[in-house]
Amino acid sequence: MKILVVGLGLIGGSYCKAISVYTDNEVYGMDTDRLVLEKAIECGCIKGSADISDLDSFDMTIVCLHPLPAERFMKENIGRFKKGSILSDVCGIKGRMSNELTKLAKDNGVNYIGTHPMAGKEHFGFDFSDGTLFIGANFIAAANDDTDKQSLLTVEKLAKKNGL
Repeated sequence: MKILVVGLGLIGGSYCKAISVYTDNEVYGMDTDRLVLEKAIECGCIKGSADISDLDSFDMTIVCLHPLPAERFMKENIGRFKKGSILSDVCGIKGRMSNELTKLAKDNGVNYIGTHPMAGKEHFGFDFSDGTLFIGANFIAAANDDTDKQSLLTVEKLAKKNGL
């Protein structure tokens, strides 16, 4: 798969590092900080950077932003994601947001899976990201009756490959 990680802080950077080491997927990054993107390319955890105009070229997009910016990003760009692709986030907040995004995504031909990897550190930012962060951690996938089952399986398989 061709995967985009939006937000290369601790969790997003760790996702990039894990995916690039433990899978054969192509990983790209999106972040507002050009220096972070350059570091991620330099360390080899992403193949390159992407912007809003590129959203329709990814099989999976993992949004690694704080809850409100994550929800806003997904809602504002829902029509830009590749049809049939998987849209995911790593927010600890589920319930209303997951239900709304599942329906909105489905209406736009996208498959939303809300997730929450139960991992972290006392520090934040890309400089503290770690490809082994998820090994042995718990992982929550917030599925509901409208969740696409194949997309859910794909997200779960990727999580297991990353150590979750």
